[in-house]
Amino acid sequence: LQWQKCSLGQTSINGTCDGTTSQTSWQAALAYCEGLFLNESDDWHLPSLNELKSLVDYQKYNPAIESGYFPNTEPGYYWTSSKNDGSTANAWTIHFIDGYITGRNNPPSLNVRCVRR
Repeated sequence: LQWQKCSLGQTSINGTCDGTTSQTSWQAALAYCEGLFLNESDDWHLPSLNELKSLVDYQKYNPAIESGYFPNTEPGYYWTSSKNDGSTANAWTIHFIDGYITGRNNPPSLNVRCVRR
């Protein structure tokens, strides 16, 4: 998997992610990732629960992610593309303070990081 280094709203500058994350609804997160053109690629998508869970480092806290590769990761909730009850209004999320997984109803605005295969 190839990951978007910085969260939505941040800019990659000199190997770090600068700026504040932009939070968005689940539907907007899906559309953002599907429309992303980054690193000369346009096949990005919002990660599934299993894809995003692979980034969680349970040995770390606040944020529970490898900060060397994902610098300045917002330790908040991130959307996944995975629905937790079969409806379009309830998706799984991961909280990158500690890796906690929970379902969220739309329209909370949450963080986004895209991925490609």
